[in-house]
Amino acid sequence: MPGLAVAGEPNVGLMNETQASRASIRPPVGEVLYACRKGFIFVGGISLLVELLSLAPIMYMWNMFDRVMATGNMTTLVSLTVLVVGVYLFWSVLEMIRSRLMVRLSLRLDWDLAANIFDASFRRRVGRKDVNIHEVLGDLLALRQFLSGKGVIAVMEAPFALIFVAIGAAFHPYLAVFAISAKILMIITALSQQKVSSPALKAANNAQGEASRIAATYLRQSEVTLALGMLPAARQRWYQVHRKFLQLQVNASEAASSMQAIMSFLQHNLPSLQMALGAALAVTGKISAGAVLAASMLITRSIAPLQRLVGHWAEVVRARQAYDRLNQLLIEDGKRAEAMPLPPPIGALDVDGLAGVPPGAQKPVVFDLQFKLSPGQSLAIVGPSASGKT
Repeated sequence: MPGLAVAGEPNVGLMNETQASRASIRPPVGEVLYACRKGFIFVGGISLLVELLSLAPIMYMWNMFDRVMATGNMTTLVSLTVLVVGVYLFWSVLEMIRSRLMVRLSLRLDWDLAANIFDASFRRRVGRKDVNIHEVLGDLLALRQFLSGKGVIAVMEAPFALIFVAIGAAFHPYLAVFAISAKILMIITALSQQKVSSPALKAANNAQGEASRIAATYLRQSEVTLALGMLPAARQRWYQVHRKFLQLQVNASEAASSMQAIMSFLQHNLPSLQMALGAALAVTGKISAGAVLAASMLITRSIAPLQRLVGHWAEVVRARQAYDRLNQLLIEDGKRAEAMPLPPPIGALDVDGLAGVPPGAQKPVVFDLQFKLSPGQSLAIVGPSASGKT
């Protein structure tokens, strides 16, 4: 089918006019993600259904306290248990389907981008000497692992937490107010942590990439470096950048520690506070005793997506940085390709009046050289050692 990549075959073909017009609006990686939008929408629908099914244990506990334990009816107990087990089975199947879909979407990203990223990194290496292909391919790996991991699921599930707030409001408005206040506090803390730690973490990642590039450059020339006694100088240059990376990483960790302490305080206290609120509403007769446990679980479920998102926030930041770097690489490579259109090679070489002057010399050692080579022919330059063949 047009526009779909085949497993194992990278998409390296030319874009048609429609794709080119879309690419001018969206960055290259964003264009591939947009092409997978139907898959992401389907995964989002599954995530919504999974969040709704997570109400099953809450409803089960509520009915257990208010109906089974109050009446002692074993038929109701068996019926509720069989029903909730069936819901759990369906829930597990949906999560398996969602996980497999995300793995395939992440592979689609790799199939469509890997070859272009590989070529673009080599072209930049030739032109600017400031790219580490291992780091670039590592960015692609980080983005693919994010799409196939729990981080992207946490991002998708975060908006659905409002469902539990609405259901909590059906028990009592105070429960909804408590859940919304808890969410606001966690969002403020998470955004503050990002603002404080993200710049330092990005700088640390850049320094780590630079240190890896320097080390890889010297390792490629290890024999010459060692033979010429350049190892101490090479080590010193690498260690200066490596030391900068370590310092930036420490700064990022220390900057985030205070926000992590606040987040830990909220996570430890919110369950107790929500239980206290439910008990107060039950004592005053506003909700039933069974509703206390159900309301507590609802508030926990409404906060859980944000807690998971905070727990995977480092993955989100790394994926975002990898996304930006890959887009920058591909956009710059695309501009280079547009600036230098080349005709297709025909394999013929026609030399007329060729002259060569060695560096520092005044007279040419080769002059008025003429020859022609047709496709399939070869030319050898022969002569004794040190005769000037180079």
